[in-house]
Amino acid sequence: MLEELHIKNLALIEDNNIDFTSPYIALVGETGAGKTLIVDSLSILKGGKFDTSLIRDKNLKTSVAAFFNLDDNFIKNHQEVIDFVDGKSLLIKRVINTDNTSKYYINDEIVTAGKYKEVTSHLIDIHSQGENSSLLNENNHLFYLDQFAIKDISKIKKEYCDLYVKYQEDIKELNKLIEDNKDIDEEYLNYQIKEIKKYDLKENEIEDLLAEEKTLKNFESISESYNQYQSIKNNNSLSLDDLLSRLIINLKKFKDTSLDEESKKINESINNLLDSLDDFENKFKSLDFDPKRIDYVNERLFNLKGLMRKYGNSTNDILKKLKEFENSLEKSSDFETIKKDMSIKIEADKNKCIAKAKELSIIRKNSALKLEKELSNIMVSLGLKVGGFKIDFTDCELSVNGIDKVKFLVCLNEGMPFASLVNASSGGENSRLMLALKCVLNALDPYQLLVFDEIDTGVSGKIAYLVGKKIKELSSSSQIIVISHLPQVISSSISCYEVTKTSKDNVTISKIKLLEPELKVEAVAKLLSSSKVTDEARLQAKKLIDEFK
Repeated sequence: MLEELHIKNLALIEDNNIDFTSPYIALVGETGAGKTLIVDSLSILKGGKFDTSLIRDKNLKTSVAAFFNLDDNFIKNHQEVIDFVDGKSLLIKRVINTDNTSKYYINDEIVTAGKYKEVTSHLIDIHSQGENSSLLNENNHLFYLDQFAIKDISKIKKEYCDLYVKYQEDIKELNKLIEDNKDIDEEYLNYQIKEIKKYDLKENEIEDLLAEEKTLKNFESISESYNQYQSIKNNNSLSLDDLLSRLIINLKKFKDTSLDEESKKINESINNLLDSLDDFENKFKSLDFDPKRIDYVNERLFNLKGLMRKYGNSTNDILKKLKEFENSLEKSSDFETIKKDMSIKIEADKNKCIAKAKELSIIRKNSALKLEKELSNIMVSLGLKVGGFKIDFTDCELSVNGIDKVKFLVCLNEGMPFASLVNASSGGENSRLMLALKCVLNALDPYQLLVFDEIDTGVSGKIAYLVGKKIKELSSSSQIIVISHLPQVISSSISCYEVTKTSKDNVTISKIKLLEPELKVEAVAKLLSSSKVTDEARLQAKKLIDEFK
């Protein structure tokens, strides 16, 4: 049970500390006084999205804290609170900093947002007018049924979800395989491989041919220069060789003369020159110049340059591309086999999912019968038709929820067929249906605090009395805070708090206080009166309050 709520710097609330003294609390007050701010503060406390426009003073932190005294069954059934609860006490707090970031505390210990939401997940449930529309949305009906059947369904639903996830992953893997292989054309791959292999390309061949081509292209220039050299060398009646030989013979005559030393040096130099000339000429003669070779190199390079334009600038690039084509061709050959094997596996996964989904569906249908019975009983207590609720099942394609499509149908008037909620129910009837559903679901695993924010729209008179009676019954399993403009609902509460706003020095603040019994009578009387509160209205209010005691 929520025993204390502290709100600071939230819209009209400057700094309020509220003590709650009973399991069923009604909030009254003029429109705009700040009743909804209590609901907003509890939503903030749950870890919900925070509307920064609610910050009163942007220079100060905003905080909401709540002190709960948990009951034994709740602690036993919710392992997530055990590490934090102190005896039966649990203090939760959320602080919104001036930069709009949040900090979360449990028993004054700072925790992550994820841990905070986990621990507080089943403390507070807020039901507002807008939630009635979720009942009209047929996509939510299966969720409500599964919530009702949670104890019977949780294990098999997890088993199904695990199978379905695997099934989807295998489909994704097959789709990726198809996507990766969509550009593989076996005929074109064979053409490319054949085109490269046709030239029987050797390792480093292109680079070797280019080097040889360069040498062969230079030979013509070398040959011309060599011929000029020979012409100069043999230009006179005596060749250079003969002339130098004669010089050597002549220089020998200077032996044992004063020019002996110099003649020997000249003689040595001439011999070296003759040797160099021989080496030079021999090297030229050794050059392997074959005109046919030039033709071959040119033709070979011409053909290979076609490969280079398509497949790479080097021998290595082309041979690497050839290997890639061969690997792709091999993969392409295996593709249909792999695809077939994966398809068989996916079909097996699908059959497992269908089998498990059918088991899931049987449990749901059995639970639906129980929910129909329990909900119908509560609907009767809220002034709705006996046996006026039915759950319709239709088969659908496999999805994360199985093979069931569920629709809630109602028959609210005698002689009328069952129809969807959208077509068959009014706003007031939807409010009562949602209240009935809340009663059924909460009985399975009661929240510590249920908040009803004007969920009784569209009801009045005797029906309003029945709604108040049902909410009071609900307070035996969960603490209730209700905001209502119905005197019957306010009368059914155990404690009544009034929210008021006052202005001073151009500053408006909202305050909340517990009403004494006589002031509660006055508050109900105001709701019963069209304008001025009369003694008759006060008597009627007291009588109404006494009826709920």
